[in-house]
Formats: sequence, C-alpha cells, structure tokens
Amino acid sequence: MAKMTVYHGGYTAVEHPQIRIGRNTKDFGTGFYCTVIKEQAQRWARRYDVGIVSIYEVRLNMALKIKEFKDMTDEWLDFIIECRSGKTHGYDIVIGAMADDQIYNYISDYIDGVITREQFWVLAKFKYPTHQINFCTEESLKCLEYRMKDNRGREYSKDNDLFFTCSLIDYIARKTRNTRADVVNALGKKRLEKIYDLADVYHSDNIERVSDDFIREADIESGNFDNVKDCSYSIPSHWDIGKVYKRLIKEVAKKSGIETIDALIEVYNSFISPKIDDYNSSMYYENPSYLSECYFENKVI
Repeated sequence: MAKMTVYHGGYTAVEHPQIRIGRNTKDFGTGFYCTVIKEQAQRWARRYDVGIVSIYEVRLNMALKIKEFKDMTDEWLDFIIECRSGKTHGYDIVIGAMADDQIYNYISDYIDGVITREQFWVLAKFKYPTHQINFCTEESLKCLEYRMKDNRGREYSKDNDLFFTCSLIDYIARKTRNTRADVVNALGKKRLEKIYDLADVYHSDNIERVSDDFIREADIESGNFDNVKDCSYSIPSHWDIGKVYKRLIKEVAKKSGIETIDALIEVYNSFISPKIDDYNSSMYYENPSYLSECYFENKVI
C-alpha cells in the first residue's frame, strides 16, 4: 500500500475525521479534504485567528476505488463541474488539483458562458500549483492515521466561529455594496445564529457560494455604499475586518453580560461600525482595548 503524509487546515484539530454533508457542493463531492502540500493547508488554516493543521499518515488501500487527476485536464474540469452541480460519483478517494476561489470564478464564468473553454485554460494555467485528496467514503477514512497538530496557539473554537461570521458579513457587504449594519439587519438574528452555529461547516466551503446563498435567502438588494472603492490607502481584507469586529463583539458580550449574537447586532448598529468601516481612517487598526473604550463611552476618545 502506498504511504504519504497529508494535512488538513482548519481552526481545530481533527483527530477523528468525519464526512460531513453540507448544503454546498465541492470540487470532488462530499468528503474529508486534505492535501500533501503543507503550505496550502496552512493557507486554509490562516483564515482563522488560530489556525490548526492536522497531520495524518495515509496508507492507501489499493482495493478502494481511487481516481487521480495527475494534471488539470478537460476530464478534471468536467468532473468538477459535475460535482459542483450536485452529481455524485462512485469513487472512495479522488486526488487532483484544487479549484481555489479564483479558479472557481473561472469555472463559474465558463459554466455561465462568459468565457470559452479555451479562455478558461489560458486563465487557469498561470495559477500556483494546488493539491487536494478527498476521502469520500467511510471506508476511505480508515486509510487516515492521525499523527499530530501544528498550531500557532490555542483559542476557544467559538471565537473562530464568530470570526467567520463577522468576515462573512463583511464579504456580503462588499459584494452588495451595503453598510455592515444593513447586512446584519437584513440577515436577522435567526440567520446570524445559524451562521454562527454552523460556521465549522461553512468555513470549509467557498465563501463566494456561501455569501450568494445568504444574499438570496435574505433577499439582500444591492446598495450604493462602497468603502472599498472610496479607500485611498491599502484595503484590508474581509478577514482582517472580521478579526476587528470579532474582538470587539467578544468584549461587548463579556462586559454587558449578553449573548454573542445580541452583542454582534448591537455593535454593528452602533456609532463605531461606520468608524471601523472608514478605511481612510485609522480606526480599524486601532488597539482592541481602545475600540472597546470608545464603544462603551459611545464616542471616539
């Protein structure tokens, strides 16, 4: 049996991998995704305040049905399109290149007829190498043997759920050109609780698709607020802003003695949210304790 080391990036160690069925489709269908490229797993993990890379030894059982795409080919592209459309396959393990956010956008453009197949390959061939191995069945999970985790510190997992929730809010706001308060109010408390509770599922999917689902579900219309376009300096990412809000919301929930989502709604609807979202000011990269003081004083101090 072939032996290799693979990595899984997330915000918690996964000693006992499971196959989770989410509402969003993935490149190689439902399964537990890993990679042989440690740096790629670290990139997956860096989406969270404390990223953790789980490390496994794999002994492939050659009796299993294994499909390997050695290159990004037309067969690979067609397979991903079928899986993304919800079609199932009969393989236990699928190995090949990953359609990251940018490649996925190219695939979407190809499916929608915006670009041709030839144009897709011109765009895709310049992307850096990626790799993923999807363990698609319970039998395939038996090939994995957990070894250790590689992390940069510890943090309560719900902190990362809050971080993802805030980052998704910012992503939706940028996509729809709305204020963050408008997005929060449009989503409403029940949807926000759903995102927060299921963040460990949503985080492993493409944020573009997750955002589209909630935009449609909450019927969020396009606005005319564009703090990214108006920014004259370096633009922070939605992950950067997610961290800012997460830290402030944690502090507000703790000091006010209220639930996390209630604190989230209050923070985004407070005076400080437009201040944080003005990327031409210094507010978004101020010390977390300073932001907390401003919030409770109800003014910039």
